[in-house]
Amino acid sequence: MTAVWLVIAAMFIVPPLWKHRVKVWAYLRRPKWLGLPRWLVLGVVVGVALGYVFFGNPVQGPKPLSPKALAAAEGLRTGSVYVAPGAPPVVDVERVRQVIGDRPIVVAMLDSTPLPPARMGLEGQDMCEEIAEIAATNLVITFAMENKDGYDSSYCVGKQFGNAHNGLKNSDFGFSFLVAPEQAWQYRATETNKTPEIEEFVLAFDAKIAEKNVSIPRRAVIQPPAPAPDPVQTRQIVTSLGGIMLASVALFALLHVGALLWRRRADRQSGMDTRRIEIDARISSLSDDVLHPRRPHDAAEAEHQAELARRYVLVLKEFSDRGPVSEVDRELSSLEEMVRR
Repeated sequence: MTAVWLVIAAMFIVPPLWKHRVKVWAYLRRPKWLGLPRWLVLGVVVGVALGYVFFGNPVQGPKPLSPKALAAAEGLRTGSVYVAPGAPPVVDVERVRQVIGDRPIVVAMLDSTPLPPARMGLEGQDMCEEIAEIAATNLVITFAMENKDGYDSSYCVGKQFGNAHNGLKNSDFGFSFLVAPEQAWQYRATETNKTPEIEEFVLAFDAKIAEKNVSIPRRAVIQPPAPAPDPVQTRQIVTSLGGIMLASVALFALLHVGALLWRRRADRQSGMDTRRIEIDARISSLSDDVLHPRRPHDAAEAEHQAELARRYVLVLKEFSDRGPVSEVDRELSSLEEMVRR
């Protein structure tokens, strides 16, 4: 649903932005948005977006099990049949336990309280599947009070029943599997005696096992369900949102400081390059006076020209070796002063 709303919002927002993209781009390049530093606004926006991602649309955990399903699962940990207090006596419990033996089949007989209404009137099937979430390695039979059919049975398969170890598939025990035992028990079972249902179901189970040519799997111990996770408290949400906001703002502040330092370094480097170009031009302008002087009139002038040449070579060497610009500039200024004498 969130994605749908985002698409709808984009349909109304993107066209105007594209139409005025030049103005939008000019505004985005401003150092301040809404009177605040651009990096601060970006940090807040990203923090809000991350907060919505983490807390605005929380991941739905598994549906909590109903008290009836939990009680049935607990009762089935010690045997193949669970009889809830107040369950109608429509099944011979001892006979059913004897028939099932240690096969991976469990029967839950719930009380006569009507189940909560469910989709398409399948509240009995929903309860069966809820119990099968815990008794995941078994075929599950439930007897419960349905709103439409009264106290009736439902059949389902645990998700881990068919596996590589027993060579069976869950699809082998679906609705098509129930056709044969249902045809058989309809002549034997009554409203007050539903034991034949389970007997015919077990016979059909053994026939399917023989058809698959595998060993009869044995019922495993039903593990208790994992405890439900604690709900996230308001204080935890507020603290987490605050942490996300601060982290986002701090990140953009660091990026802003990094950009300023990089720009300052680039400007300083650009200034240094400019000064070196100017110094190179000044050295070139002195080359003709220093390297090709006029004929000296006396020994003092000859000595002065030799000193100029020596110092010129030293400045040129230091400049070529990329010495400190300030030092080269100072030596070059002194050399220019000597040339003007």
